[in-house]
Amino acid sequence: MATAAIPKARRAEKKRVKIKIGIQGPSGSGKTWAALALAANVWPGARVCVIDTENDSSLLYADQWNFDQIPLGPPFTSARYEECIESVVRDGYDVLIMDTITHQWDGEGGILSRKAEMDARPGANSWANWEKFTPEHRAFIEAIKQSPIHIIATMRTKQDYVLEQTDKGKSKPVKVGMAPIVREGTDYEFSIVFDVQMDHKAQVSKNRTGMFDGEILDLASPKVADRLQGWLSSGIEVKGEDTKTWSAPKTAVPDGPRERQTANRSTQQQSERHGASEPQQTVFSLADDLLTCVPFEAKRMDKNGSRFIAVKMNGRVAGSAMAFCFVESLFGAVLNCPHNESTFRMDLTEYPYITDVLKIGGRVYEKGLPVQEKPKTQVPEQSAASQSAVSDPPKTNEDPVEITNDDIPF
Repeated sequence: MATAAIPKARRAEKKRVKIKIGIQGPSGSGKTWAALALAANVWPGARVCVIDTENDSSLLYADQWNFDQIPLGPPFTSARYEECIESVVRDGYDVLIMDTITHQWDGEGGILSRKAEMDARPGANSWANWEKFTPEHRAFIEAIKQSPIHIIATMRTKQDYVLEQTDKGKSKPVKVGMAPIVREGTDYEFSIVFDVQMDHKAQVSKNRTGMFDGEILDLASPKVADRLQGWLSSGIEVKGEDTKTWSAPKTAVPDGPRERQTANRSTQQQSERHGASEPQQTVFSLADDLLTCVPFEAKRMDKNGSRFIAVKMNGRVAGSAMAFCFVESLFGAVLNCPHNESTFRMDLTEYPYITDVLKIGGRVYEKGLPVQEKPKTQVPEQSAASQSAVSDPPKTNEDPVEITNDDIPF
């Protein structure tokens, strides 16, 4: 199989980028103020838009800074955030402030609340339910990273109190911020992250710029803006995407009611998803509740006391490349499906669940067992002299191996 040529080495040069800045801190630490100050000082005269999920809190500073605002209320789904980003880019803004992205994870209609609803339903599998939301979150992060404008995103942090000594030797409780309330690792997707404490001072916790390490910063200071400007202006100019036609990477899983989708993936897309070592099968279609595909892998699983089969498919249905079977009488059949064209009956109301196996590798199945085919009687050509003789029926292919419940390993 032909593979793409390895790129030749070339001289490394710094390119100018549209920076993605994170500002995290506890409620009341001044994240919104800091974001507006940075935007105004780093990009004087730029068009700034704020996605405000904090009940119009940004409007408290409308007399200090010039900006437009999108008041985004619940449900805080990833898709609604992505639509806002796309709208801001296409409307020609230079800087976007997302205040805050915490709601996408832990707000009304955010990922955690919708997953909790799924987990609470009868027969739900908490571990399997993540397969719906991980691609959604990944698409949300990519929409931020790939947007062709500068973005400042604020993140709430978990709050705690520590005791500090006063000048008089007494102890007093001081509110401090801890881990950001976003999916673990989200803060590392930004070029630089500032941690703001209740005194409105900031330190860098994650940094690709090489600046500000170990320093106590006032994010509203022009000196901080000047250093960021210098870093952004260094490097070669690269033509960016056309903001009039740019579109955000779409959320991989529907945010609302599950839709039945037919996925036809090219061999290149499959290779990216599954790796070059897996067979590149293109048979994949969904008609009503019947799915025909060529699964890559089927594994027995045991999570939280539930036994099931996890099937890695060669395409996506209802936003997922995985399907699950909890019907034990079907386990033996499902384990035979990898690399064979198979037809399943699916339940897509909650997640891709296999409720029946109809065909594997051309064989018809009923109740998890292959249906025995009757040998077809064929009359061979005979000479006139032998037409009166009784001939044995032709030999048929070997009968398929029966799969019974005894073959199920648990």
